[in-house]
Amino acid sequence: MVTLEMNEAPTVSVIVDTYYRPQMLRHGIEALLAQTWPYVEIIIVDNGSTPESKEVIAEMVRRCPSIKVVVFEENQFSYEDLNKLIRTVWQAGLEASTGELVFHINDDDWVAEDFCERMARLFIENPACTTAIGLPVPVRPGGLEIDNRTNNLRPRYMPGHELALGWIEGKSVLSNPGFCFVVRRDALLEGGGFTVPIEYHQLFGIVAFGVTGFDPEARMYWRYHDHQANRLLLAWGLLILPYCHDLLEKFHLEERWTTAFGVRPARQVKNFMLKVAFAEAAQTFASNVAELRLTSALRVLQGVGGHLSFWKALPLEFWDQKRLLAANVVKALGLKPLFDRLRRHGGADGRYFDEKDSK
Repeated sequence: MVTLEMNEAPTVSVIVDTYYRPQMLRHGIEALLAQTWPYVEIIIVDNGSTPESKEVIAEMVRRCPSIKVVVFEENQFSYEDLNKLIRTVWQAGLEASTGELVFHINDDDWVAEDFCERMARLFIENPACTTAIGLPVPVRPGGLEIDNRTNNLRPRYMPGHELALGWIEGKSVLSNPGFCFVVRRDALLEGGGFTVPIEYHQLFGIVAFGVTGFDPEARMYWRYHDHQANRLLLAWGLLILPYCHDLLEKFHLEERWTTAFGVRPARQVKNFMLKVAFAEAAQTFASNVAELRLTSALRVLQGVGGHLSFWKALPLEFWDQKRLLAANVVKALGLKPLFDRLRRHGGADGRYFDEKDSK
């Protein structure tokens, strides 16, 4: 790989794809325009966006003509293929970029004004660094920021595979939605670009095979809101299992880990991915049953119903969802008024039908 010299000033290419969140998009782009690092390339990928989003894109380009815009006439998201958005929209942004460093951020997130500068300095300071990340700061509706420092306890630099294994083992070394790493372009291309499932691919397929940097003062903010992608995918009953299989079979992840780090770490990564995938499937199934979204629950069964690991994980997930399931069944059967009367007259203790569950 080509290394960055200490006296170089690498350009950070930031890819932002957008569809229907114009005000959040404006906030995110304004944060990028305010960066203290002068070498920032902004690429907006218009993913068949709404007219309101297109207006914001045009407004941002008027303010900064150097912003690049890649346009898809039709939205590329697909419930049938979660990876389509990554390998089309994100990859198109990568192909349009020219920076030595590449960073993707969602249009509902934003970064502090010194984020790109702090990231760039990690790479300049250590030429062996291939990936870097800042401190993720979750933000509640209303603007309340959540202190996430105790979930991200690690040195400024460390071998990437040690970070990945520490995360697998439950150590407080990494807590970040989507694993939003800034990646050196050559490392990203060598790892396949944005063409395979992004979260596990980034951590296990790219970060692991180099030195990774961390600056807890480089703040990156992500919002809690009703239209978060993970909430929508849960309600639809979509699973990560097929993408884990793709990484193991098509990307040859286990073989790569075995060659670089040995049989035991490779097997640890594989077993972890599959365990999480089946646990996530059980959680998704139980959640959709509890919410009486039976079509989505059936979609889960069609994907994993033949795997024993799914059924082993299911009882615990149903136990966690029992109160919500009971409350929704009561509502669906039209029995809530009856239970309300019983509660008022002392005929039910409310243990399984608390107000917060039966509303």
